[in-house]
Formats: sequence, C-alpha cells, structure tokens
Amino acid sequence: MTAMVLEQAETDARERWKTDAADTVAALAADGGAFTVNDLRAAGLPEPPHPNMWGMALQCAARRGVIEYVDHVRSPRRQRAGGAVARWRGTQAAHPERLF
Repeated sequence: MTAMVLEQAETDARERWKTDAADTVAALAADGGAFTVNDLRAAGLPEPPHPNMWGMALQCAARRGVIEYVDHVRSPRRQRAGGAVARWRGTQAAHPERLF
C-alpha cells in the first residue's frame, strides 16, 4: 500500500471512532447517571486509534452541552494504577424529555 492509502485508512478509522464515541456518550448521557471513560468501554466502544481520543470525545461532548463534569474517581483499570478519571453526567440537552 502506498503512504497515501495508509493515511486515508488511518483518517477513516479515526473518523469512525469519533462517530461511534459521540453516539456512545450520547446514549450514556441520556441514561441520566454518572459515567466515566470505563463505562464507554463497557458499552462496547473499542480502544481509539490514539489514547488521547478518549478525553477528546468527552471534552467535545461537554463543549456541546451534552454532558457536564461531576468529579474525579480512582480508575479501577490496572493500566491506570489507581489514577484519577473524570466522571460525567448527561445534561438537560442529553434528555430534554426529563425534568430535573
């Protein structure tokens, strides 16, 4: 494969992941409970092409007003060695049919 074809394949994979991530975040936000990136994994979202894309997906949803920051909790993932992970929840925009 040429470099151009490989670059396009990588771009396509990133765009697919971003779309899937936005859909998964929206679904978790609509449930109304607090969630972390680990819940995105549990919902079936695969690992992104680059690990920084987890934060990008959540920050984009927050900027769009779909989710809001709650707090930080310890990650149960062995790879994170107990590091902090942000917890989020859906906003009124995520589920306008519900009254808060």
